[in-house]
Amino acid sequence: MSALKKTLQEPARDVRLLELGRLDSLYVEVYRMARQGVLGAVDRCLRIMERRAKLLGLDAPSQVLIGDWRRELEDSGISPGELFDELVGRYVTALERSAGGDAG
Repeated sequence: MSALKKTLQEPARDVRLLELGRLDSLYVEVYRMARQGVLGAVDRCLRIMERRAKLLGLDAPSQVLIGDWRRELEDSGISPGELFDELVGRYVTALERSAGGDAG
């Protein structure tokens, strides 16, 4: 599996680098026009920058999913309150054992 992953990742990396080089070349040419006040070139520069950021993964996620862990537990047949009580009980027991071991 690791060999397969490596085989798939390397070509993707190479294609990404090729695309970044192309975008950089386009940007240099269009940027000159944008600096001269050509508004369409300004828009083109921004589009190239957006594409470059996507390829590099620079943008923050566009969607954030917020899960309700309590509902997920209940849907799985687990009571969140009971689970919490059990975990606290285990923690207290572990603390008591630890304290008892240190004193003896």
